[in-house]
Amino acid sequence: MNYLFIGILVLINVIQACTLRLSGTPHKQVILENTMTTEHLQAPQVQALAQEYKKRLLQIAAIFSLLSLGLLVITYESILLTFFWILLFGSMIAMFFCKVHYVRTMQELLVKNDWLMPVKPILVDTQLILTKNQKMVSAWWLVPPLIIWGLGSIYSVMSHVGEAWLMISLSGLLWLFSLGSWFVVGKLPVRALTDNQTINQQYNDLTKHHWSLMMVSISWILVPLLLIPMISLTVSSFWELILFSCFFLLLISWTIFSFWYLYSLRKKQDQLLAQVPSYRYLGDDQYWRFGVYYNPHDPRLFLPDRMGMNMGINLGRPLGKVLMGLTGVIISVAFVVTLVPAYLYDFTADPFQYEQNTTRVELRAPFVTTSDIPLETIEKVELLTKLPEKRIKVYGSATDNYATGKFTVNGKAATLYVDHHSKQILHIVTPERDYYYTNKEPQKTMIAYQQLQNKIQ
Repeated sequence: MNYLFIGILVLINVIQACTLRLSGTPHKQVILENTMTTEHLQAPQVQALAQEYKKRLLQIAAIFSLLSLGLLVITYESILLTFFWILLFGSMIAMFFCKVHYVRTMQELLVKNDWLMPVKPILVDTQLILTKNQKMVSAWWLVPPLIIWGLGSIYSVMSHVGEAWLMISLSGLLWLFSLGSWFVVGKLPVRALTDNQTINQQYNDLTKHHWSLMMVSISWILVPLLLIPMISLTVSSFWELILFSCFFLLLISWTIFSFWYLYSLRKKQDQLLAQVPSYRYLGDDQYWRFGVYYNPHDPRLFLPDRMGMNMGINLGRPLGKVLMGLTGVIISVAFVVTLVPAYLYDFTADPFQYEQNTTRVELRAPFVTTSDIPLETIEKVELLTKLPEKRIKVYGSATDNYATGKFTVNGKAATLYVDHHSKQILHIVTPERDYYYTNKEPQKTMIAYQQLQNKIQ
C-alpha cells in the first residue's frame, strides 16, 4: 500500500503541475487570469513571469513527490493515511497559493505599464443563440451504454452475484450523471467573443461538439467498467484476468484521451480567435478570482473555465455555493471515514469483537455493519489460515493490514472482520452470506471457533 500511495501522490502532483501550467500559456488572450492584447502577451516581462510561474509549479511537485517517499518507513496504516492526506492537500494548497501569487504579480505588471484592456459592451448575436447546439453529439449516443447497463444488470441478477444491487445502482447513477452533464452542456449560454459572426459560430460549434462528446463518453466508458468486476466473478480465472486487464487499459486510455482531446480543443479555439483582431474583452477578469468565478449578476451556473479544459461553477449563484459546500462535505466525510477507523483498528486493543449466546453470534467492528447471525442458520464453521484469493470489495476497507465490510468472496456475498496479521481466521457459512472474523490475538479466534463448533454440533 505504501508504494500505491506514493504512486498516487506523485501522479497527482504531476497532473496538478501540468494542468496549472496551462494558466501560464495564453488562451483567449488570457494569461494567468489576466486579459491583454496580443502585443502585450508577447512582451518579455509577461513571458518571463509566465515561465517563472511554470518553473515554480514543477519545483513544488518535485518537493512533495520527494516528501512522499517518507511513507515507506511508516508501518501503522492510520499514520500512513494521515500523512497521505497531509501531503495531498499540502501540494494542492501550495500550488494554489503559487498561482495566487503570480496572478497578482501579473496584474500589478499590467497596472504598472498601463496595459489594461478596454471593456467592450456585450454583443448579442441572435443567429448564434438560435444555432448554438447544432454540432452537439446527439442524445441517442447515450442509448448504447444504457442497453449495456440493462443487460449487465440482468446478467448479474440471474447469476446471483452477491451485492449486485450496489454495482447496478452505481452504474445507473453514472449513466444519469452523463445524461445530466450532456444536458448542462446544451443549456450553456453563448457569447460573441469577436465581431466576426462566422468565427463566433465556428468557435461555439467546436466547443459544444467536444464537450458533449466528453459527457457522453463518461457513460460509454465508466458504466461498462463498473460492471466488469461484478461479471468477472461468474467466469473462469483466465477470463477474469482478461476482464481486469481490459478494465485498467480502458480506464487509463480514456483518461489520456480526455486530456488530449480537451487540450486539442483549447488549441483549435485559439487558432480560430487568432484569425480576427477583434477579440471582445467584457471585463471578466474582476470575476475570476484565482481560478474561481464569482459573479452574482451572471445568471450562468456552469461556464467554461479560463484554461479551456474544464467546466467551472459560478460561486456568485446560491446553487453554486451549495454545490461547493457539498464538495467540502464530501471531502470531510472521506477524511473522517478513512482516518477514524484506521486509528481505531491500529490503537484499540480489541477492535474486532465476537459475542456468542445461546441463540446467536454477533460480530462487530468500528464503522462496519454489525452482523447478527442466528445459530440455526449456520451451516458450517472452519478455521482458515488465509482468506480466499478471489474476493472483491463492495464497500468497506481493503488494505495491507485489514479487510472489513461487504465483499464478494468466491462469488458469494460475505462480510469481513479480518486483521491480516492474524493467521487464524474464523469462517462462518450461512445460506445467504459468509462471515470471516479474526481477533488481534489469534488465541481468542481459536477459542471463538471452538465455542461455536461445540454449539452447532
